[in-house]
Amino acid sequence: MSRCTSLGAVCILVLAVFFTVATEAEALDTLRLTPDRLQPADSIPLWDYWVFQEGDDPAWADPAYPDDDWMPLPDNTGDRPGGWTWLGAGWFRVHMVVSPELGGQAVGMQVYQRGAVEVYLNGRVVYARGRIGSSRESEDVYLNIFGPPTSLTLDTVRHQVLAIRYSGWTPAPFWGAQDLRGVIAAIADLEWAEDISRTMFVAGLRHQTVTVSACVVFCLIHLFAYLFYKRIRANLYFALFTASTALLMFTSSQLAVTHDLQVFQLLHALFKVSVVSTSVFALWTIYILFYPREPRILWVFAAIGGMLTLAAWWMPRNVIFMYSILTLVEMGRVLVMALVRRIPGARLIGMGFLIFSLSSTWQMLGDFGATYQFGPEIDNYIFMWGTLVLLFMMSVHLARQFANTNRQLEDQLEQVQTLSEKTLEQERIAGEQEMTRKLLEQEVEHQRKELQDARRLAKALHDLKITNRELKSTQTQLVQSEKMAALGQLVAGVAHEINTPVGAIASMHDTMSSAVDRLDKTLAEGCSPECDIPDKTAMPMRVIRDAIRVIASGSSRVTNIVRRLRSFARLDEAELKRADLNEGLEDTLTLLHHELKHDIEVVREYGGIPEIHCYPAQLNQVFLNLLVNARQAIEGKGIIRVRSYLDGDQVCVDVADTGRGISDEHRKHIFDPGFTTKGVGVGTGLGLSICYQIVEQHQGKISVRSKVGEGTTFTVCLPGDLDRRLNTST
Repeated sequence: MSRCTSLGAVCILVLAVFFTVATEAEALDTLRLTPDRLQPADSIPLWDYWVFQEGDDPAWADPAYPDDDWMPLPDNTGDRPGGWTWLGAGWFRVHMVVSPELGGQAVGMQVYQRGAVEVYLNGRVVYARGRIGSSRESEDVYLNIFGPPTSLTLDTVRHQVLAIRYSGWTPAPFWGAQDLRGVIAAIADLEWAEDISRTMFVAGLRHQTVTVSACVVFCLIHLFAYLFYKRIRANLYFALFTASTALLMFTSSQLAVTHDLQVFQLLHALFKVSVVSTSVFALWTIYILFYPREPRILWVFAAIGGMLTLAAWWMPRNVIFMYSILTLVEMGRVLVMALVRRIPGARLIGMGFLIFSLSSTWQMLGDFGATYQFGPEIDNYIFMWGTLVLLFMMSVHLARQFANTNRQLEDQLEQVQTLSEKTLEQERIAGEQEMTRKLLEQEVEHQRKELQDARRLAKALHDLKITNRELKSTQTQLVQSEKMAALGQLVAGVAHEINTPVGAIASMHDTMSSAVDRLDKTLAEGCSPECDIPDKTAMPMRVIRDAIRVIASGSSRVTNIVRRLRSFARLDEAELKRADLNEGLEDTLTLLHHELKHDIEVVREYGGIPEIHCYPAQLNQVFLNLLVNARQAIEGKGIIRVRSYLDGDQVCVDVADTGRGISDEHRKHIFDPGFTTKGVGVGTGLGLSICYQIVEQHQGKISVRSKVGEGTTFTVCLPGDLDRRLNTST
């Protein structure tokens, strides 16, 4: 607790706990000590009666020494008289008129000091702490900020003099700021003072133990949560916040009970460091909870906090507190914005922050010089309990986030399992069930482990969505790759099988043509002019020659189809190579000739485009999907227009149809895997998604223009220097 670190705050503690401010209208020159004034719960502050003299002279302990010209101290403000300089040592004297009933009895005397003190009663030493010195080097400082009272046995004479000898070379001048005050003292009933001191000590120890232990528990819980799952950085900053808070509460409590100056200075520096780190990490935690990323202003606060930490040994505590108040203001601003935006958890943490900020402000106001309002039992520990309320609220919010994340992840796990079952079924239909099933089992197992970890640690919804998209993309590519591989093998096999009989037909056509020519020549040479054999064979020979021409035309057409099929399949062109897109378009149109020949008019507008580096088989697949979609979009008769052209350094292909068109609502989803408007059993929703992936793999772009009722145009633009781009990227 920060109040115990300042003697000014302790003055107020003594004022509230051990004595009641005198109710006389003006201060008395002589302290009248009677049994009525020493009743329990009533104490007498000596500074209302003592006079002060700068310097050090042992003769001033003599009760007969005249002190009429000594300086009176009518209040406890610590104001310095004008033009006066503190010399490092001084004496205080209090004249007391003791009631006969108190003569020879013991009373309680409470002395709070930062320096060396000797207390004289009627010329004899009754209390001494530290060693009085004439310089900083010769002085032995003793700190008594919050200690038990000392028994003081009064003499039996009526008029008695209490003299306090004080040296304060090391801590600070006596007349400095309130937290640099050197010595204060009070007299109270001994039994009551001891009981109050013991009660306050036990209460302080109890508060320190409970609050520090709670902070350590919060710190360990959230630190382990971060170590187990480092993606949730809020746990790390919250753990650092609670650790700094534990250090703050520990150092503030220890400052009140230490007597050694070096230990006090070290604890005081650690206290200021803990105030800065607590402020920084509290602000950091708030930003992490309510901002998608840390704003730049956070780094400004962190930089200032770092400089204050490095200068903590010399930096005044009020500057540290001003910095802490600024962080509280910024935290309040962030929470207000979160409340306005209705961010989950803002109301809960806002309640805790309100209690924390009020308690912190109340505590720091005491260090700035404010007086007690609720008594030391509340004022001294209100910061501790206000901080614990904030820690509890933030921990509850993180726990609630954890629970919500678990529920979301369970839902996502069910979706992943459902998707996996559908994917496996599609793989079984495709004929590659075993290989794909193993791959999906590995991916699903990996996702299940991640989800199980996320249940225990924190939110992982974003990563799960990314993994789902990757899984769906992988499944789509596998399905289509296997389909195209099977189609390529089928086309190549069919082409090979057809090519053999077509070759035989072509060979026999040449043989038959030669034989018919030779037969004509033989008949012409072997017959006389009067012979009518040529006339009789003319009609059959014309039929045979017409048949030969038909056979030649048919075999040529079959040969061309086979060549187009083999070119479309391109099983030997899996690597990047130069290809003519016009040829690929023509190959694809040949493959779809049976689909288009009846009701569809195909308009070819091939431009003079150069060959480009590409994967021809994949681009054929893109053209095939676009042409099939164009055919299915036309109900009845229509036109499909295929156009190729140059657009700058890119080669572009348009596939336009006069079909039903695509609505704006559907157009934004047409490249999503699984999206289809063709109905059950017509489409799988994978064609355009695969086209998009293939074009993207070629570092190109695919776009669509459509108007309902008028038709659709797909445009594919590919770079002409794909080989150079790939070499540059590698």
